[in-house]
Parts: sequence; structure tokens; C-alpha cells
Amino acid sequence: IPESNKRVNDQISSLRTITKNGFDTTEIQFWRQWMDSALLATPRFFLPNFESGNGELGFDLGGGVSSINGHLSNYFQILPAFGYGLSFGSKRFQFNYHALHSYAQSDSTFIIGDFKFADSNRLQINQSSWTFGYQCFNRYKWTITPYAGLSTFRIINRDEPKGSLYAKGRASFNWEIGAIAEWRFLQFYQSNSVQLFWKLRLKVGYAPIYYLHVVRGNALKIQLGIGFTMKSIRNLSSQY
Repeated sequence: IPESNKRVNDQISSLRTITKNGFDTTEIQFWRQWMDSALLATPRFFLPNFESGNGELGFDLGGGVSSINGHLSNYFQILPAFGYGLSFGSKRFQFNYHALHSYAQSDSTFIIGDFKFADSNRLQINQSSWTFGYQCFNRYKWTITPYAGLSTFRIINRDEPKGSLYAKGRASFNWEIGAIAEWRFLQFYQSNSVQLFWKLRLKVGYAPIYYLHVVRGNALKIQLGIGFTMKSIRNLSSQY
């Protein structure tokens, strides 16, 4: 505000000098027309009328939990997870990437090929998903998006030395389905083309797991994150 006031005062002083304190009517007329044109081109008495555009981009960071079931649950107990997500939207279509990283302790020994872990080893469980969805419920601040896509599951043995062949198991791929609910709040920026919101995002998904084609199981994944969404808008022509 102080900087804006300074600029306004500087412009008023310049205008007084140019118009000779208002006695040069030709200059006054010229600058009056110039200011009228500028105000019509970019009105700023209040925010212009607008409608939502087609594109949006978002990011969230938070935590979650993955409940492992089936024979895979015999090897470890999942702990709460750190998670994050990225999203891209076009109209009502949504493309999402989400990741959950959990830490667990193994309950029994697992050996296959070039990967193994033993009882009491510290494990890192990485789960990711690339999904595509459609916003069946779409409001200004609320959206609900059922989705389907690709899910990955990978175990890392953190007790193995760096570079060991037994440190990382190969990623196992499968499908995933679920739904994402998003609440946008506290809009903190708006220009002529975009809005930025804070948001809360809840993702609930289910994915079968056939780990390294040896152990079968499934995962119920719940992920909650806070982040931001950048949404495009279109200004509507108005009379001021």
C-alpha cells in the first residue's frame, strides 16, 4: 500500500507539471481521454465477472495408511505412511499421480531371485498409482472423482548395505480403483486468467497385489493431503 500511494502521488505531481497546474486544457483533455481508455480496457473497480476455465493443476502433501491383506500381510505390518500427490485436470477429466511411503518391520523371511529380507529387517514399502478419473460431482469448492488406473508395489530392505543386490525388490504392477474428494478453501490469489486455492484432498483406493508373482494380497489405501490447486478462469465482458 505505501508503494502504491507513492506511485499515485508521483503520477499526480507529473500530471500537474505537464498541465501547468491545470491551465493547459489541451494536455488535460489528452490525459483524460487516455485514462478513460485505460480504465475501459482494464477495469479495476471490483473483480471482473468470470467463469471457470477448462484446465487445473494441483499438488498435495500429507500422510495416510495402507492396510495390507491376504498372504502378503504374513510378512509385515504396515505403519502409517508419508504421501504426496499431483493432479492435472481438463474440463471434468482428471489425471492423478499419488505415492505412499511406509516403514515396517518384517515378521518372517522372504527370499526370491535377487531379493530377500529376514525376520526383524527394517522395510520400506513404496506404493504409487497413475490414475484417470471423471468428476461426477463438480462444484466451485467441492469435487468428487471416481478413478481407475495403474498401481505399483515395491519393498526395499533398509538393512541391506548400499548397492547390495538384495536391497530392492522389483516393482509389481496391478490395477487400482477408488475415489478422490477435494475441498478448496481460502483462495489466496486471482489474476485475469488463474485462481489459486488451498485444498484438502482425500483419496481412498483399492488395489490387488501379486508381489513378484509369488505372494498374493491386496491393499486398501487411504491418503489425506493438504496443498494447492491452480485453476484457469475466463473473464466475461461487462459494462462498467
